[in-house]
Amino acid sequence: MIIKTTNGGSSWQMLAGGGAYERYHGLYFIDNQTGYVAGYDQTNGLTIRKTTNGGISWSHYPVNHWYYYAMKVGIDFVNQNTGYAVGYKYLGNSGQVFILKTTNAGSNWNTLLPVSGQLPDYNFMDMDLKFLVSHQIGYIVGGLGKIAKTTDGGTTWNFLNKGTEANFYAIDFPETDQIGYAVGDSGYILKTTDSGTNWVRQFTGSGLSFYDVDFINNQFGFAVGARGVCFKTTNGGATWIPKNSNTTENLCAVKVIDAQVAYIGGGTGAISGGVSGVILKTTNGGDAWISQTIPNNSPERSIQDLFFFNADTGYAVSGAAPTYGGGVGLIYKTTNGGQTWSINYSPSMIANFYAIDFPENSQVGYVAGIMGSSGQYKVIKTTNGGVSWTPQGVEGPDGIANVTSMSFANNLVGYIGYRSGGYHIMRKTTNGGANWFVMNTTTWHHYYDIEVINENIVYTVGTGGMIRKTTNGGSVWIAEEKKDERFEVENSNGSLVVFRIHSGITL
Repeated sequence: MIIKTTNGGSSWQMLAGGGAYERYHGLYFIDNQTGYVAGYDQTNGLTIRKTTNGGISWSHYPVNHWYYYAMKVGIDFVNQNTGYAVGYKYLGNSGQVFILKTTNAGSNWNTLLPVSGQLPDYNFMDMDLKFLVSHQIGYIVGGLGKIAKTTDGGTTWNFLNKGTEANFYAIDFPETDQIGYAVGDSGYILKTTDSGTNWVRQFTGSGLSFYDVDFINNQFGFAVGARGVCFKTTNGGATWIPKNSNTTENLCAVKVIDAQVAYIGGGTGAISGGVSGVILKTTNGGDAWISQTIPNNSPERSIQDLFFFNADTGYAVSGAAPTYGGGVGLIYKTTNGGQTWSINYSPSMIANFYAIDFPENSQVGYVAGIMGSSGQYKVIKTTNGGVSWTPQGVEGPDGIANVTSMSFANNLVGYIGYRSGGYHIMRKTTNGGANWFVMNTTTWHHYYDIEVINENIVYTVGTGGMIRKTTNGGSVWIAEEKKDERFEVENSNGSLVVFRIHSGITL
């Protein structure tokens, strides 16, 4: 829809649109009377509309059915007649960037891209563009940290940066907000020493994906992942030492107790389904890992997360791959260092569990996942040290959605992340899970891990190179250096200014 305010946003009037299959992404006004919007409607595909009377009426300029399912179209004009539109055409499992140009005030639009050898078919998504007054210099910004520039009016385009497209699965800040680590696809390990302002890649020599990372201090930690890959560092990641984990299963959980004792867990079902879950323990700093026996183990059951209070007492939660249709969720507990594991909680309904946290002590804890035939429960809670667990509902029409990430600052304040429809949502509770409200950080990208430093400082990582941070309890989220976030550029007195955009908030 198209809406307008004349009183600084106190009230808004709908001018046009509002249909179920009308989506407008780009907006540009030359003056207070003449403006354009660009988007998609089911009848015309890519559509550009124009007003010359301040929005009272809008003319349609259907462009081309070739641009059916056009995504996040940006639009910009350099004068009354010359303008550009940029977007991303959805092609099933892939897509293609397109750029259009008009020289007659929108009456006709000519294709500048796609042109062979120009911008590759990267998933730009959330795109925008701006041209400087010269008409020749323009910029496109979009997903995965991409920025492209033209100096010849859009005939050719070149990337200024590429960022990383790796999916990040886990993040850990062992001591303070200053030093942290993120791990992900293709052997990616990133480290920050300045509270996330900059991230530097560390190298292990392995191209296997890392699914979890845990440090006991800023120097000593383990990273584990696909096919049993396991690395250890004792110097803050300056060097990573490979360790034989004694398993070829995918490892998606690691918990380091001290310099000698650590636990790892996983199973093929952690990612794609397959055999039973595994828990292994080392008592000599990772030189040897001993497999532990899990009761009621079965195919598709994988250990998704671990939590330990000390070397002896801890919990493990199991679940199937999120794409698996069945439920294998159990909560296990050990009080003797894993010599025996007992089933602490076996739900009476279908369930999968993916995360566990005891934020303050051994009495109050939370497990996240999905439970119930309609997915009505996504978090369960104990207030008596696991003697009993109570399902908690999460408000909203989210249905069967797996909560795969969770972290609490204390017994009352916590965050969860999951997919709902085509988007990924983060929710926050401030009353111990009695209520969960949606944060303003909805995205196309999966939230694989959440790291809560305190009530105000929170990090999250996920697909498409996503690393986000909030310093005010989630009111505003900042895209870190390795980013997938939306960007917008503005021509201010002939200078290019790049903004980071978060749910309508410009930083």
